[in-house]
Amino acid sequence: MAEVRSGRTKVGCLMCPPKRKRRCPPEWARGELVDVRELAGLTTPWMFGAASASHAAAFQQVRDANGFDSQWGARIAERRHRCYNFTTSCVTSWHAAVWPFESSKLGAAMIAALRGPHARKMAPHLRPADFGRFLAKYARMHTQGRAEEVAKGDPFIAESFHPDEGYWVSR
Repeated sequence: MAEVRSGRTKVGCLMCPPKRKRRCPPEWARGELVDVRELAGLTTPWMFGAASASHAAAFQQVRDANGFDSQWGARIAERRHRCYNFTTSCVTSWHAAVWPFESSKLGAAMIAALRGPHARKMAPHLRPADFGRFLAKYARMHTQGRAEEVAKGDPFIAESFHPDEGYWVSR
């Protein structure tokens, strides 16, 4: 795997509030910085032209099932990270769902990378076919995803989507 520097964040990977009986694994001290790669760290720099060709290897994680890839789209955090835990039993659990907004940013970032000044250097890391695959999953999520109490075929969108099982996650 190409080396990509990890970012550090305080978002998401926090223990459950003390009032709850169940703790979300792993337990982190409140406010502890966590070394994790998040999709926003890839999308935002490429969308705004702030990334250089040396950062292109990060796009390989978009098609890696242990990275951001899933059956229904790009997760917001890597599956391989020890903090990954798909559960909604704790409000602060980091379940790395697919977020439609972040997914749209990924599409814009992919277009910018494929058409921008570093386009020729992208070939080993990001190909037009990768964008086509992304777009097909994005469309599938919005047209074939399930939601509680919504008739099949009725339009529906929420904040997050289960990356493996194909339903809208609502809290």
